[in-house]
Amino acid sequence: MGWAPAELVMSRCIPLWVGARGIEFDWKYVQMSIDSNISLVHYVAVAALVWMFSRYDLPARLRLPLAALLGLSLYKAFLLEVAVHVLALGPWAALGAKAGLSALLGLGALGLFVALGHGP
Repeated sequence: MGWAPAELVMSRCIPLWVGARGIEFDWKYVQMSIDSNISLVHYVAVAALVWMFSRYDLPARLRLPLAALLGLSLYKAFLLEVAVHVLALGPWAALGAKAGLSALLGLGALGLFVALGHGP
């Protein structure tokens, strides 16, 4: 989790702070803000998945779905870039695809967390 705040500050907060202060309005700053929120959801979901994966009392039935979600989180950027190029998505559609994939990852992590809490 150490790189997540640094990545958000350097790649999103500083350009937003510097660029959005002007008189003119540009939609790219709204997109950057939404992208920051999507990235935050992604980082929280990945932190929850790593925490669950590191538990010694993780039931065997949850190992495969947990590993699949961790693999999805690792290849998320690659899958999104392939989808953008193959489907010729625009910037808003690409942002929607990123939000959908992050929501899928977050809901999957939440489902596994609930299943882990209820036990066998």
